[in-house]
Amino acid sequence: SKMRFSQVGTATIAHKYIKLSGIKAWAAFGYCITVLMIAFILPVTQLVVWLNSALKQELSSSYYSYLLNTFMLGIIAVIVIISVSLILSVIKHNVRSKRLALLIKLSTIGYALPGTVLAIGFFIPVTKLNNYLIDLSEKIMGEPAEFAIQSTIAVMIIGYLIRFLAVGYSTVDSSMERVSSSVVNSAKLMGYGYRSIISKIYIPLLRKGVLTAVTLVLIDVMKEMPITLMTRPFGWDTLAVKIFELTSEGEWERAAVPSFILLLFGLVPIVFLSGRINRQIKGEAK
Repeated sequence: SKMRFSQVGTATIAHKYIKLSGIKAWAAFGYCITVLMIAFILPVTQLVVWLNSALKQELSSSYYSYLLNTFMLGIIAVIVIISVSLILSVIKHNVRSKRLALLIKLSTIGYALPGTVLAIGFFIPVTKLNNYLIDLSEKIMGEPAEFAIQSTIAVMIIGYLIRFLAVGYSTVDSSMERVSSSVVNSAKLMGYGYRSIISKIYIPLLRKGVLTAVTLVLIDVMKEMPITLMTRPFGWDTLAVKIFELTSEGEWERAAVPSFILLLFGLVPIVFLSGRINRQIKGEAK
């Protein structure tokens, strides 16, 4: 019957914890510590070993530019992706249309594609558009103008938007489900304008979801390599591109330096997100 249900606030059903003891407790601990060892501790230990031998000869002032470029692209991409995610989510929840919902789903399909395939599929039409503009300028002005849209930050951000829109949109849209239409309609009946509704209803209820989306998008953009490698301006290297260049030449020890830097700065938002999830679980348990 096209009915909709909204839930404001956190989940009302608390998690039921199962307390293990004896062999079961040791088995669960052993499984978790094994996964942690294989997925994190052993690789990071190897990175530290390589880092110890290559840090002095590899670390230079150029790494400041790599780090700055990585963060700059991450921040710009986060602003664009989260803004588009908010716009799409608001439109979806206020305009009831199956075609519109289908189009929004199609716009987030880029995350399901392999990064290299998407980078090539995105790079080819951008190159053709660039060549078309050059030929068009030659016909109009008599001489070809130099267009460089294929190696600009704007093209990189569009590529990131196609690739990671699903990450930002899914998180923002799940938070948007908590905004009840009855609350918004009540605010309109009380005379509140759109600005007041956004500041007093949408922003408080979406704040946590947006912060989570920012964290996830920032992590993905920082470690993205194919799109960055193929669409970046000349000389605009990031930590991920530097890692690719060194590993492609077999310089594993030297590659440990940018890898470890990327690991450290990538852990910061992960720790923030994990702490927030733990606090939410503890709050539900109480």
